[in-house]
Amino acid sequence: MDGKLFVSHASADKPVIDRLVTLLDVGCGIDHKSIFCTSGDATGIPNGTPNYIEAIRSEIDKTSLFLFVVSQNFLVSEFCLCELGAAWATQRSWHLLVLPPLTPDKVKNVLKVTQMGMINDAGDLADLRDAINQAFSLSPMPTKAWNKQVEQYVGEFQSFLAKIPPSSHVPRRDHQALSDKYQQAQGKILELEAEKQRLEKIIDELKQLKDKDEASEVLLNNLPEVEQFIELADRFQRALDGLSHPVVKALFYAQTNEMLRYRQLTYPDDIEFNREIDDAVDQGYLIDRGGEFDIDMDNKEIEDATADASVLSDFLSNCSDELESALRTHYGYTPDISNWKFWQATQAGKHESLTTQS
Repeated sequence: MDGKLFVSHASADKPVIDRLVTLLDVGCGIDHKSIFCTSGDATGIPNGTPNYIEAIRSEIDKTSLFLFVVSQNFLVSEFCLCELGAAWATQRSWHLLVLPPLTPDKVKNVLKVTQMGMINDAGDLADLRDAINQAFSLSPMPTKAWNKQVEQYVGEFQSFLAKIPPSSHVPRRDHQALSDKYQQAQGKILELEAEKQRLEKIIDELKQLKDKDEASEVLLNNLPEVEQFIELADRFQRALDGLSHPVVKALFYAQTNEMLRYRQLTYPDDIEFNREIDDAVDQGYLIDRGGEFDIDMDNKEIEDATADASVLSDFLSNCSDELESALRTHYGYTPDISNWKFWQATQAGKHESLTTQS
């Protein structure tokens, strides 16, 4: 299951939120590990997390579907409004439920949105269930069983609602002030976007530095993940471009502790392949170990290509699930340094057609 369900809510609404998350876990079949909800022990931020804001930002990046539970407490929470603005900036799917005594009409006046439902309405909960099933490709429980779960949830709703501490009603005269806060949050997003563009300009200037290797590393560390992959694949491609086919093959075999051998003379190009092996030995790329050929790590080109392969391998092993899925779609398989098809695709420049929208 790719991505997460991000449940944005006011902490004071925890009694209702906990019960809603239980309904979604049981009724939709979405694993609690795929739900981010700060009020839950199993779905929130672990104790001891050093940077709460950074942890929230990281979870937003992993999110496939946002669920906003808008209440009176939500509307007076600057943090909730910032989450709302940040989530909308991602342009990912979202769903909005209103918590009584707040009504959709009052929410429309503040947030200027029209698509929403009530958190205790069976029909609106069914719409949420459909959105979750679509976002995470789940197999929902039978409708009859779901309806029974919802009936129990709605029947218990007032008791959970009563556990929420009393909150001052938001007067109509304060709606504009809340709207202003939301606009300020949107303005902050624009500021962050401007900062991003400024950093991109700095990165462009780093390319002009005399120390190209240092500038290249600074550039790489500031790139989005998919662009990091393209850059690392470019480096690997350039390292392989100057090597003959038998040397590249020997480098590949070295990844699995195997060695290159002469080809049997089955096809006309086998003679040329074997001649290129002899040339690679003479030129210091390969070492003849009694009919088997190993790469010569004393050769600078071999050393560089091996290092580039190792860096790319580490990156692929630690990339996000989202990038792994995008690469699998692009290549038709999961890219891996131990896969000869991936080496061939890299030499052919297949990574160059991978866009940042993947």
